[in-house]
Amino acid sequence: MPGLATDWGREEPGRFRFQIREGVTFHNGDEMTAEDWEYSVARIQDPDVHVTSALQGNLPGVTGTEIIDDYTIDILSDGTNSFVENACAHFLGLSIVNKSWTQERSPDETAVQSNGTGPMQLVNHNPGNDATYEPYEDYWGELPEWASEVDTVTVDWIAEDSTRVSGLRANEYQIAESVPPTEVPAINQNEDLGISTSPTSRVLKIVMDQRQEPWNVWEMRHAMNLAVDVDGYIEDVMDGFAVRSTQPTLPQMYGYDPDIEPIPYDPDRADELIEEAGYAGMELELTVPTGRFLLGEEFGVAVANQIDQLETISCEPDIVPYGGGFTDKWARSRPMDLDFFIVGYGHPSYDGRETINSTLIDTNGQSRFGENPRYDELVDLFEESISTPLDEAEPIVQEMNRLVVEERGWVFLHGQQALIGYDNALDYQGREDELLTPLDSGLAE
Repeated sequence: MPGLATDWGREEPGRFRFQIREGVTFHNGDEMTAEDWEYSVARIQDPDVHVTSALQGNLPGVTGTEIIDDYTIDILSDGTNSFVENACAHFLGLSIVNKSWTQERSPDETAVQSNGTGPMQLVNHNPGNDATYEPYEDYWGELPEWASEVDTVTVDWIAEDSTRVSGLRANEYQIAESVPPTEVPAINQNEDLGISTSPTSRVLKIVMDQRQEPWNVWEMRHAMNLAVDVDGYIEDVMDGFAVRSTQPTLPQMYGYDPDIEPIPYDPDRADELIEEAGYAGMELELTVPTGRFLLGEEFGVAVANQIDQLETISCEPDIVPYGGGFTDKWARSRPMDLDFFIVGYGHPSYDGRETINSTLIDTNGQSRFGENPRYDELVDLFEESISTPLDEAEPIVQEMNRLVVEERGWVFLHGQQALIGYDNALDYQGREDELLTPLDSGLAE
């Protein structure tokens, strides 16, 4: 849908042109121009521009920009790049920031402040606790109907499931994310409340650090897949609100290979492989982050217990909060002692190439696949996929999926569903990209 760009298309291989919407202002009143777009691309790509971006891997193949005029800009790459359109269509790709406002502030300031172009502007932010917004009267589009009926919208971060649900029932909150499946029947029976359930692109898995033993041994990675009864915990713990993962992508995503069979649950064979590999008697610790994924602690503990039931090794869960401790250790420092952990990744483009790039190729993120002998082969396939027209690239992405499965790049777990409780007075419709923004957000023309 047209947003900050009104038109776009490939001018020639390696040159993708965007027509920028005129009359858009940032929340501080500055007009948005091509200079802001140019700076926004550079800020993601170049670690010397403002701050090293966590999104560097989300604009693959982009080599730079060229401003044509105040409201026209070309994004450049080495030859055809079929990922540019997807990368620029969502918040995990290209987010447009105000050049002058950002340059005037330190990374510490921009981490807690905001100066966007959307229908709601930030009023107050208490990091890790809450953020409050108010309607932006000079928004370029038509403000959604609900925006005229509220003075502020406050978002609270609450890791405890029961607190979110009880707050929803008490009308303290109008929307509650990640409602536990056990609460769905009660919410459905409440005439004042509703529940939205939908699949997402978020893939949950166990990452095994292939930089070190025992995870640099294929037999051990295969044994862990055989040891986990995914169907069992989906039924017993998730109440069926998940779909089994067989590969890096999910059935609703571009590049999914329907011919890949799930790895069977076979703990006896897992024990045999562990004996053959010489790791019998090993004590494992599975890091389980909480406060981020639907029933994250519950299914994580269940998985650790399943592995612990093997005859040859033991496994204990290490429960850590996702915010702070886990993200700091995992995303920033990549310590060797965090070698076996659960994590999830979802991408609003539903493009399997982005999931594979961010979680298996980009070694600044979730990937611990970089030491695999077939890592370069995966990188080559990815580069081939983005240089191939989109309608021809899917078989290449499917080959990427097969390679990761063959190498047992993860312990494949499940695709997460979004369970969102809401006050029926909102007439709320959930989305499949995990954003809470109503579908009627004022963006569609």
